[in-house]
Amino acid sequence: MEDLRDYPGYFNSDNEKLNRVWYAGAYTNQLCSADPIYGNALGVPGTDWYFNATIANGTSVLMDGAKRDRLVWPGDIAISGPAIFVSTNSLDGIKNGIDSLFVLQQPDGRLPWAGTPFTRPDQFSFSFTYHLYTLLDLFDYFLYTGDIEYLKNYWSQYKLAMNWSLSTIDASGMANVTSSNDWLRSGMGGHNVEANSIFYRTLDTGLKLAAEVGDDSVVDTWASAMTKIKESVNSRLWDPVQNLFFDNDENQTADALRPQDGNAWAVVSGLVSGDRAAAISTSLASRWVRPYGAPAPEAGATISPFASGFEVQAHYMAGFPARAVELVEFMWGGFMLDDARMTGSSFVEGYATDGALHYAPYDNDARLSHAHGWSTGPTSALTFLGAV
Repeated sequence: MEDLRDYPGYFNSDNEKLNRVWYAGAYTNQLCSADPIYGNALGVPGTDWYFNATIANGTSVLMDGAKRDRLVWPGDIAISGPAIFVSTNSLDGIKNGIDSLFVLQQPDGRLPWAGTPFTRPDQFSFSFTYHLYTLLDLFDYFLYTGDIEYLKNYWSQYKLAMNWSLSTIDASGMANVTSSNDWLRSGMGGHNVEANSIFYRTLDTGLKLAAEVGDDSVVDTWASAMTKIKESVNSRLWDPVQNLFFDNDENQTADALRPQDGNAWAVVSGLVSGDRAAAISTSLASRWVRPYGAPAPEAGATISPFASGFEVQAHYMAGFPARAVELVEFMWGGFMLDDARMTGSSFVEGYATDGALHYAPYDNDARLSHAHGWSTGPTSALTFLGAV
């Protein structure tokens, strides 16, 4: 979109800080939408940069970052895709990204952690959560376009991916995750609350898609899996002392991890509601580090705008809109836009809980992206949840 004033979507409130955040999110995703012939050519991240790989078909694709990684990551699209829909509505880049992920699907149904060249047919990289994010991205794309033929084209592959996911549910009633890959958080694996919450949401949206294509053969199995996951997560992972979920059922000591991502996702997915959702919202807010933001202890001393984007949604959905607005104001508006080290117009990938421009998963601070689509969660949240 050449004219930055020609957004099909818009946002205007009596809070100028929220207005700036909304448009900065839209602009960030414009920067992250590019010709797919200029993708990252390196299969190994963290080295140099060569932007001459074709990473998707078409003339536009939604990448994770404007400068790096310049790859298709399905988890990132779960945040940046909805933000694009409510602002520029440039959905071809999302579609081309989804296509580039499904073409890499394995015979057993697994979908890739990221697109080519990070993942190749001869070198498959897998993440349980990002496998599910691809399915959620397809749901979102259909929700925004109503393109039933596109959905039908992928339905058999979608079911294959879901069947593989279902095979990971063990006697606990939860998925047992064997891949540690995620959004660079640590500790992913086992009966993980984030993974199972995302799985619950994927099953829920999958049932909606099944109804659209007229496939009732999956209903009983998928609905039964939802019931098992919901009952097991709530009974086995809940900490009534801190009113948060433990990361898993292996370590539930006093100093065990109670993650931001999994607790936010438990609310967003509908795995919890009512008093328990309200309790999670209150507990997450109590951990805020002012003036920097909401911490993600699952990634060390880190503030992740990606995970915090889901936390913003969780506060809204738990019935605390003022709390959601407060977080957006001081984290995205007050720090991520107004700090002198930021661009003032786009959103950084992540930073430390003391405000340092250091992202714990990276050894090299210069690697930090200052225009990252996964940091644009408030743009869609303000439209879908705030402007109602």
